Amino acid sequence: MYLKTDITVIIHDQRTNQQSTLGFGIKSQLANPSTLLNASKTTNFVYQIHQSNLTVADIDQINKTCSRNKIKDRISYYKIQGRHSNLQKSASRNFVNNLTLFDGLFL
Repeated sequence: MYLKTDITVIIHDQRTNQQSTLGFGIKSQLANPSTLLNASKTTNFVYQIHQSNLTVADIDQINKTCSRNKIKDRISYYKIQGRHSNLQKSASRNFVNNLTLFDGLFL
């Protein structure tokens, strides 16, 4: 079993005489700046593109973009075309639940 924790802390509550073991990950700035969220299927967001009369050629052009910042470049392409998007939801219900637990007005 692979644990993603860098440091483990055991907390003992003297009032209840219970112990909890908590694991924490340490983010470093050695290579690239650390991110708030790790990119994965559970942190994807769904957007609606307005004025979405995209042609097959438009979609092919957007999907061909493979630069280092391909998502940003793809968004820029359809913004240049006069389109805009709105956040619809998170792709993961579990992620929404976690964000709501963190801040009820987050999403």
